[in-house]
Amino acid sequence: MIYPWQQQQWQTLQNAVTEGRLPHALLLTGKQGVGKLDFAKSFADFMLCQDPQNQTTCGKCHSCQLFDAGTHPDFNLIAAEEGGVIKVDQVRNMVEQNSLTPHISSNKLYLFVDADSMNIAASNSLLKTLEEPSPNSLIILITSRPDLLSATIRSRCQQIKFNPPSQGQAIEWLTTQTTNTDAKTLLNLAQGSPLTALKIDHEDQKELNDSVFADFGRVIFGKSDPVKVANEWQKHDLKLIFNWLTIWVIDVIRLKYNDSEPMINSADKLKALLKIASAFTLEQLFELYEKQLQTGRLLDKQVSKPLLVESFLVSCVLNR
Repeated sequence: MIYPWQQQQWQTLQNAVTEGRLPHALLLTGKQGVGKLDFAKSFADFMLCQDPQNQTTCGKCHSCQLFDAGTHPDFNLIAAEEGGVIKVDQVRNMVEQNSLTPHISSNKLYLFVDADSMNIAASNSLLKTLEEPSPNSLIILITSRPDLLSATIRSRCQQIKFNPPSQGQAIEWLTTQTTNTDAKTLLNLAQGSPLTALKIDHEDQKELNDSVFADFGRVIFGKSDPVKVANEWQKHDLKLIFNWLTIWVIDVIRLKYNDSEPMINSADKLKALLKIASAFTLEQLFELYEKQLQTGRLLDKQVSKPLLVESFLVSCVLNR
């Protein structure tokens, strides 16, 4: 699926195909929730199609049918296994398959989801393949954190950047996907990422959002035990929770400055954020913001998440 805000990237690759200058490796970057994976799958489908028409797949050929069924022998999706890591054996398997000719299509496609989760051995193995590319193969790497990939791997790929759509475009799209009448709030909760906003709506996460917000406030003012709250948060999507925390801390800083409109439009939450803003100095708020960002980044690494979240919450306690 190609989303309305991805037309420029799609046309860039289509032009490269038409002019015979498509690179052997692509690096798709951009924050989570902007549709990089759907875009990559659509482009892979197009490249494997036996009868593409007007920059789209025919949807009828044997290749398209296999791709839709998830059984295409020339398409391989590589993602993190247990432990959240792409391991060297996965890359070696790809290298072995890459040495063979395509089964059905004229190309072989390899799609690395969250490529930054490769361990060092896997990264080194992939680098060798990128330095000595095989004909008729395309490797697509997807990541929301390109800085975690080695500079050498980044240099061997053509980077295609995906920015979030404008608020107007995102809200317009969201209104066609959900019956929720408050698309702006959904988008704010998702930090501008429309697919994340849709996920929040579909999973009915407003109750969780309200609960986490209340926990955050109680921890700050010493009314809840950080350890117990950390244990409760472990049951949910921590990355999503820390996305929400980012919004709230930024809003508190905005309220402290009193010179820009907060992202939150809930009167009750705004009142709670004003209370937090008045209790902290600006320096303390920026320290909290940096701690929150650092914790969010570390969630993707092989660290003890319970201790990580607990440490963050302890640092939030006022006058600790």
